[in-house]
Amino acid sequence: MQRRKKVKQIQRFAIQYVPPTLFVEYKVDLSTFVKRIRIKLPNIASTSTDFIEVGARRLLSTFPDLFGESDIYFAQLCDIFKLLIRKQANEVDTKPNNTNDALKEILEIDLNKCSNDLNLKAKKLMDLEFESKRLKPGDPGYQWDIRADFESPSEKAEWDDDDED
Repeated sequence: MQRRKKVKQIQRFAIQYVPPTLFVEYKVDLSTFVKRIRIKLPNIASTSTDFIEVGARRLLSTFPDLFGESDIYFAQLCDIFKLLIRKQANEVDTKPNNTNDALKEILEIDLNKCSNDLNLKAKKLMDLEFESKRLKPGDPGYQWDIRADFESPSEKAEWDDDDED
């Protein structure tokens, strides 16, 4: 005697950013009882569309009873991966104590050779550092249009001389 395959109807998705986790609420057959499943997702270091699609297809193939072969679920899972990527790219600890330490750590890395995500984090940290030190009108010590006279150079600066002279 064959067992009847239970049909799972997804009710809603939820995501948790840290650690990256997908929560799926679903009903089995015509039941009124809602079940939940928690799926741990990898930390995402890539923003490529290939990675997003591969991740979504992997979830579809890992949980075929839950997702089936619906293109709608594929599109929703791709959107979830995009949300996670966006969140991880923008996520920076903005506490004053940690900003300086994080900035020092990131600036030790060659930002020309790192991922886009790390570049975005570094830029965000540099912006936070700049904004924390910037003097605005009304701040003590703020002066408008500072002009300074500089002394004549004490040594020869050859870095800006033309080689053709």
